[in-house]
Amino acid sequence: MSRPLSVVINSYNRIDLLEGALSSLIQGLGEISVGSSIVVFDAGSTDGSVEHIQKVNREADIPIHLVQPEEGEDGSFAAGVNTAIEYVSKNYPELEWCLLYETDNYLQNPGAITNGIELLERQEKTAAVGFTVERHDGRKAGYGEKFPTATRFALGQRLSSILGLHEPSPSWKEQSGVRFSYADVVYTSPLLVDYECWREIGGMDQDAFPFTDSDIDLCWRFQKKGNRCAVLDTPGVVHDNRQVQSEWSEERVERFHRSRIKVILRHREVKREMLKAALLIRHTVEIAGISALCLTRQRPTEAIDTRLRLLKGVFSGYT
Repeated sequence: MSRPLSVVINSYNRIDLLEGALSSLIQGLGEISVGSSIVVFDAGSTDGSVEHIQKVNREADIPIHLVQPEEGEDGSFAAGVNTAIEYVSKNYPELEWCLLYETDNYLQNPGAITNGIELLERQEKTAAVGFTVERHDGRKAGYGEKFPTATRFALGQRLSSILGLHEPSPSWKEQSGVRFSYADVVYTSPLLVDYECWREIGGMDQDAFPFTDSDIDLCWRFQKKGNRCAVLDTPGVVHDNRQVQSEWSEERVERFHRSRIKVILRHREVKREMLKAALLIRHTVEIAGISALCLTRQRPTEAIDTRLRLLKGVFSGYT
């Protein structure tokens, strides 16, 4: 059977989420007419995830491949995606589309995948399609953002979010009864990608963006090759971690700043020293504000430690 669609899953010690993500995916893929396979990149789980994947593979009608890094190899998110797609492209030469799917995804509406494939086929210069994802209770979750700017980065995530500066500005169109819009950045949770466009840019830059902002850099590089990213307005595609944090999230704040300054300097014409000066001012103001809150016991002192590390990190690019 031809399998032009492959679903790529990154997995690392999140079996509580993986079980639902896999079961809903297998059921959904069984309801559509597109030949498919699943590749799970496991970065070294010790919570029973590997055993669960192997068990599901024995029972499923869809082939499920388990890929693991060798000792000493890169096990980051971006490396996992790259490795899995390279694996599936060798095993399925007819590969046309890759669905980047994560353990905190849940597929309730299999038709979203076929609608996404149809959009990629009909809309020229479209490299990837995401979905207006929602949480399990039906509330909408964020599906993407505008390409970041130095100004928004200097203002900080919280203030930019309050002002709505990073929110996408969709311009909805209709195709086959489904609304879609082009967007700067569509997150990989999940993201349907045209394999030829992926191959053209060489996949994710796992060295520069192993975790945070790997999707932003990916979408920016798609654009620079003359391709666009789109989002489908469709229900039944869930992105919800149910408050189960990944072990990759332990250094989230530092990783965000490290990657964001790098992606802005790569894709924007920004003077490095001016950006650093703005960040120094922002971190100093944050420390003063958090210190005042600590005096009233409204914020833990760990928040000050984090900001002090960020303040020092400005000079080294947060490394």
